[in-house]
Amino acid sequence: MSFKYRFIVSFVLLEVFFIVLIVSVNFIAINNSSNKLIKEQIESNITFLEEMLKVPLSIYDLATMDNLLYKTEELRHIDSIVVLDSNKKILSEVYNFKHFSLDELITFEKDFKYEIDDENYEIRYKEIKEDETQLGSIYIVFDTSENKQFISKNIRNTLSIIFIEILFSTLLSYLIGSRLTRMLTNLSDVAKEIGETKTPEIPYKNNKDEIGVLANSLNKMQFDLKTRREKLKLLTKDLEEQKEELIIANKAKDDFLANMSHELKTPLNSINIISSVMVRNKEENLSEKDVYNLNMINKCGHDLLYLINDVLDISKLEANQIILNKEDINLKLLIKDITEIFKPQVTNKNLELKVSVEDSIKFIHNDKQRIKQIVENLLSNALKFTAKGKIEVQVKDKNNFVEILVKDDGIGIKEEKLEHIFDRFKQAEESTSRRYGGTGLGLAICKELSILLGGDIKVQSVFGKGSIFRVFIAKNEEEIKALENIDKKDNLDIKEKTQTVLILNKNPINMFKIIVGLNQYLNVEQVNSIDDFIESKKRKNYDFYIIDVENEDIEKIEKIEEKEVLLLVDKNKIANSLSKFETIDKTLDSKEIIKQIKDK
Repeated sequence: MSFKYRFIVSFVLLEVFFIVLIVSVNFIAINNSSNKLIKEQIESNITFLEEMLKVPLSIYDLATMDNLLYKTEELRHIDSIVVLDSNKKILSEVYNFKHFSLDELITFEKDFKYEIDDENYEIRYKEIKEDETQLGSIYIVFDTSENKQFISKNIRNTLSIIFIEILFSTLLSYLIGSRLTRMLTNLSDVAKEIGETKTPEIPYKNNKDEIGVLANSLNKMQFDLKTRREKLKLLTKDLEEQKEELIIANKAKDDFLANMSHELKTPLNSINIISSVMVRNKEENLSEKDVYNLNMINKCGHDLLYLINDVLDISKLEANQIILNKEDINLKLLIKDITEIFKPQVTNKNLELKVSVEDSIKFIHNDKQRIKQIVENLLSNALKFTAKGKIEVQVKDKNNFVEILVKDDGIGIKEEKLEHIFDRFKQAEESTSRRYGGTGLGLAICKELSILLGGDIKVQSVFGKGSIFRVFIAKNEEEIKALENIDKKDNLDIKEKTQTVLILNKNPINMFKIIVGLNQYLNVEQVNSIDDFIESKKRKNYDFYIIDVENEDIEKIEKIEEKEVLLLVDKNKIANSLSKFETIDKTLDSKEIIKQIKDK
């Protein structure tokens, strides 16, 4: 129901209620007052007749009685009078009552009322006594119809007036409600237009009533909104410009991180590989101090490499550039391989490492390297923060997920620090970073990677007693291929060491790890100049060719037939003319490069 009709109905109902209340009270008062007056008049007439009839009755003066009755009958409201002696014999009567015969009437020796149609009568019976001696009795019929008719007429007239008044009030309230509703509707339409960024003319601003106040409020709101929109446009423009600047800056940052990570990782890989080889001291030409220093170099190199990888990963996660390489994984074997790596470090710290994998867990379909990265990170933390006791790795089947639990008896984490443990660049305590090292990126990466793998990571910890990390990873069982095909990718194209590859390698240090990896599958021959490469290609047929591209060789490389030629390039610097060749981004990790070569 609209406001207008609610207003009309409410107004009329309220008015009807009070009118009915007032009229009802007045009618009751009038009716009671009228009945009281009639009753007093009846009692007065009865008393008068009783006194006047005592003497004629005592002497049987019938003429006086007749004369008295005729005179009394002329009084208002008296319809009939009958006088009887003590033996119930009629002595005198003036009888006009048409509804009962006289004989019927005198059978009633009591007062009663008689009503028929619009006629109302009150019959009174009274014994006339003198000093306890009954002289006779009298019947008087009072006609009260006039009083009742008067009240009924007043009721009808009052109801007519009420009806007219309600009709008038309804019409008046309709007119007022319509006008008020029309004004409110107009203001409502104006408010909608203002909300739609239009600038309508606001009516009723000059009104001195509440509508005028509302109109002026809308006018002020329109002005304020217009001012805010103008400010918002300017702010939006500034934000768009800042957004463009941030996009450019972010791209520059990503490019910088990618380039720097490649530039840093290349010499670091060489340092790590060479120091790893030298620390073995196979020729026994190094002193203990030299071996110790080489160990320190190797350790620091690996720490720096982890840091670079963490920064690069967090940058990729921020930019949503992590691409999952999902495959069928023998999880039991993967966990075994990971824990085997940590056993020497566990032994060196005199710790105990327990590993258990539920028998029901075999294969899952997900990103092997990212799972390995998460578990290695958690194990590395457990090893770092545990001085004595044990470290446990448990793998459990959880319906559509696997749960990898890493538990340690380490220093633990305070309860108030737990909610921030997965925040970037945060560690449980500032002293932790100083004492144990680290950037605070590891757990943040684990958290985001676990979500990317379709799961999550949870932590429980008691300060001073140890921590439990639970990683949930989606199985994706519906995507697991036939088991006999699981290792298929490891045997593509290069199944036996019967194939020979020619590699143009101008930087043996940079390519060292790749060459070592390829030597496990291929017969590798290397040249260090483009001219030697072209000459060797002419002299002998190789199964395929790999060129580590440098800028100065691009013109000569363009002339080589692309068949079976694979280029290692920096994709940020590749020339368009080389797009006819198959390429691999040499800024990738060496393991990924080897994998992609095998897949080619």
